Amino acid sequence: MARVGMLPDKKWMSSMTQAPFLGFIANESYAKLNLTNDAAACTEGAFRVQMLIGDDDGLFDDAHRAVWENILGAKSCRRVPQASHTVFIDRPDVVVDAIREVAGK
Repeated sequence: MARVGMLPDKKWMSSMTQAPFLGFIANESYAKLNLTNDAAACTEGAFRVQMLIGDDDGLFDDAHRAVWENILGAKSCRRVPQASHTVFIDRPDVVVDAIREVAGK
């Protein structure tokens, strides 16, 4: 903590409050993104969809996951342990396996 006191920007750090951050979260549409109305379009294409959902994904709650599983089918939705919203970063092994599976290799 002593090191923070020596930083030139310490005056800004000491006057920070939660209000701006909480206001951002309350008004940020990305944090409330709901794609369920467009989910059916994913089943209309000539390609197979594989949805990988991290168990620790903060954008998709269980209700949202259930909607996608209902539309795409349970076989097309895979929950990934030890992964957040960025499954491709957290668990690239699972992503590579899913691509191989969809490609039939």
